Amino acid sequence: MKKIIFVLTFCIASIGSAYAFDQKLSEHYLEMTSKMDQAALAKSTGNISAAKVLEMMAKKEDFVFLDVRTPAEQAVVGISYKNTLNIPMNELFKAENLAKLPTNKPIIVVCHGWSRSVGATAMLKSVGFNNAIFLKGGLVDLVTATTPSTAPEK
Repeated sequence: MKKIIFVLTFCIASIGSAYAFDQKLSEHYLEMTSKMDQAALAKSTGNISAAKVLEMMAKKEDFVFLDVRTPAEQAVVGISYKNTLNIPMNELFKAENLAKLPTNKPIIVVCHGWSRSVGATAMLKSVGFNNAIFLKGGLVDLVTATTPSTAPEK
């Protein structure tokens, strides 16, 4: 009988903890995402296509690539464009790294596909970098869109 009571008590305690969440972190996310209301999202130009980026490169427009992939990913395939910042997602919001980001020209946030760059762009916008946009399809789409006729000359 004592064994059954112990097991039932353990199960009830486990169910309660399964529904627990980090209240402080959720309040932080609420503060961050509360700025993303309908009006702000409607005005946002949150993404850019690979074809448009290649066009900007060919025209030598001034922008910054922000590569938020891990150092290991960057070592395999890197971006050699002149204005590239390699800041992994887990280090992006350190004060010294945010200080490296420009406020006067587009920041094209890129990762392998698109998931990290979408999140990084939304968070950058929420802290005031309204010039941040993410590359749709990430490096995969950029490489796929690059041909001898579209690749910008150095």
